[in-house]
Amino acid sequence: MESREPITINTTDLRLKTRDLMERVKFNGEGFIVKTFGRPMAVIISIDEYKRLNSQSNILKPGIRRVGGSLLAKKQKKKKHRVPYSRFPPK
Repeated sequence: MESREPITINTTDLRLKTRDLMERVKFNGEGFIVKTFGRPMAVIISIDEYKRLNSQSNILKPGIRRVGGSLLAKKQKKKKHRVPYSRFPPK
């Protein structure tokens, strides 16, 4: 599969033409960069391209784990900020 330069679209185009864009990705091998307010926010690529890129990258970001061939984000516990008791004497 040859790699092409992704086409830039905005979120309105994505909303209005989702089915067409998905078919272009699947059948034509096209890719899209989705922009919101002029800033890149997401990339749409075929599942085959995703798998190829994922297999080439053996480095996983912290907080991401591999389960059955897919990536899942680990739930991270929020640390509660506790103020030392000495700062607030009892009434």
